[in-house]
Amino acid sequence: MEKVRQQLSETDSRIAAAMLAAPRASWRTVGRVLDISERTVVRRAAPLFGDGTLRATAVRNPVHFPELIPPALRIRCKPNRISAIAATLARRPDTMWVDVLGGGDEICTILFLDGPDARNNLLLRDLPATPAVQSWTSHILLRVFPAAFDWSGGLLTQTELASLRPDMAAAPTRPVLQPRPSTTS
Repeated sequence: MEKVRQQLSETDSRIAAAMLAAPRASWRTVGRVLDISERTVVRRAAPLFGDGTLRATAVRNPVHFPELIPPALRIRCKPNRISAIAATLARRPDTMWVDVLGGGDEICTILFLDGPDARNNLLLRDLPATPAVQSWTSHILLRVFPAAFDWSGGLLTQTELASLRPDMAAAPTRPVLQPRPSTTS
């Protein structure tokens, strides 16, 4: 596997954003919406998947899988090992997000762990067994907002997003509850 790219061209970024916005969209649909050929989409996306810059994953929403434990971890590491630890966390199938924080010795990550055993293994076995990890804090997310699964990074216009997801073009509205007339006898 090649090294993951650190920067993408504007076209590559827009293709990635379109695939995030509509993971089941065909190459043809992505090309039509972005006004580029289907062949260009395939030619540009294939290397991104090939070198691991993009990868297809299925993310279970904790709302529908109540056994999932969604912790947010802040991990303090030895600065010379932070990239290796962040990369290892990013390869885990239960990792949703990883970021190296500005100071250069901390990582923030969000995981969706399969119950208490997975949580205990990570916090009580795996992290303490990693010599480069100096300390960590763990906080359980009380609510996971669906917007976290709906990212386009401002790379796509509202028209493009609506074309990729016609079923979500209209913003959902909450029903207005009318007060019941009171009945007195």
